[in-house]
Amino acid sequence: MLTLHLPLRGEGCEIVVNGERREWHVGVPSVMDTTFLHETRSWGGEDFEMLLLVDFWHPALTEEEVRAMETFWRAARRRVGLNAG
Repeated sequence: MLTLHLPLRGEGCEIVVNGERREWHVGVPSVMDTTFLHETRSWGGEDFEMLLLVDFWHPALTEEEVRAMETFWRAARRRVGLNAG
């Protein structure tokens, strides 16, 4: 799974994905593989940060792998009471 991160508000934030650190800057998008261990950090002092997140399939996934992931995510959404659509 790849995720596009587009910071809309808040400076002084970063994400670390698989040991690689990236700072977020408002209006500057970045794409990362968030299937790796990742964490976010904020030291900017803003009341809140706002990000637009867009998940999409990694282009190296096979059709079978995508179907398996879709099945997993539908089940996970149902488990937490979200629409499985």
